[in-house]
Amino acid sequence: MKILLVTQAYKDSFPPRNLSMGSAVKQAEQLSRLHSVHVLTVGRKVILERPNKNLVIESVSGLLLPDPVNYIISLKLLFRFIGIAISYRPDIVLVSKFMFFSSLVVFLARIMGLKVVTVTDTFPGINWFPRSRIVAAVMWLYARTVGLLVLRLSHKVILLYQDLDVIAKKYNLNYEVIPNGVEPVLLEKQRLPSDIKKKNGEFWVGFVGRAESVKGYNIALETAKRLEKIMEIKFIFIGGNQKEITRENKVFLGFRSDIYSIYQLLDCLILPSFSEGLPNVVMESMAQGVPVIGSSVGGVKQLIENGKSGFLVPPGSVEQLAKQIIYLRNHPKSATRMGEFAKSTIDDGFNWDKILIKYQKLFTKICAE
Repeated sequence: MKILLVTQAYKDSFPPRNLSMGSAVKQAEQLSRLHSVHVLTVGRKVILERPNKNLVIESVSGLLLPDPVNYIISLKLLFRFIGIAISYRPDIVLVSKFMFFSSLVVFLARIMGLKVVTVTDTFPGINWFPRSRIVAAVMWLYARTVGLLVLRLSHKVILLYQDLDVIAKKYNLNYEVIPNGVEPVLLEKQRLPSDIKKKNGEFWVGFVGRAESVKGYNIALETAKRLEKIMEIKFIFIGGNQKEITRENKVFLGFRSDIYSIYQLLDCLILPSFSEGLPNVVMESMAQGVPVIGSSVGGVKQLIENGKSGFLVPPGSVEQLAKQIIYLRNHPKSATRMGEFAKSTIDDGFNWDKILIKYQKLFTKICAE
């Protein structure tokens, strides 16, 4: 089967910001195990890349409207979509997220008589909002006009976690719940990074993501400042657009391509986001047995069972975040049990070996209709 996957960003788009769309990357890499996958995206240094025999990643140029907008405009993407659709003749057009400019290809795909599936891990403007009120207002309007039309024109909408079905039912969408997940290899131990050393007795708290307001980056910094007198606790910041320098109890690693290896050095991961979908960093760290302290928002509530695989805290609460970090540091046996439970949670419900079967059944059904 031929799949044309269209996504606003893929991996390392618009350097040095290095924007990535984790869910699209996972889908492309895992679906290419069974199918031919052509990815069309925007803003990468490499125009054409072939990571394996079944996967092609093609990038065109575009204009990035940065945080808090994070919207990429690219007319070239629309024209190139038409060209690829004619030459590649995909069985399925898979669109990542419905609120981005890239989702406008749904209109073109329907005109060209192609089967379209749109994937979303949240409903921006409905249950997900940026910190900027102006951007949130525009998003609210866009979601109820262009956004809903994109979703209703799709032959199927894939929701990445169950709680989204309430909204999907409200707006009469044709949907199915298929979570994203981790590749089975991430449930195994990874080779440790050679250039990073952890001292005995240190307790490492990881923050993985872009230095943006909606991700709670400032909350993570404030939490680090509150705990700076506890010398053993170190905050490890990993992301593509962090400008700070390492000092006191904070270590800034910037963008890393070996993030899977670094998870093993963490004693816990924090995700102080104000809005979220189904975050890959949470699933990946849980797969490595790392307990997570995350905001009680979006799909985070589907992943973390409070007190069993980590802790859920109110978004924006530095006090609660610090409290649970100290708890894990002072109760290593409990932290280990939480990590083990976290790993089994991912293996049971978010393992791509099982997710692929669901995609296979869905695509076969859509193509037969």
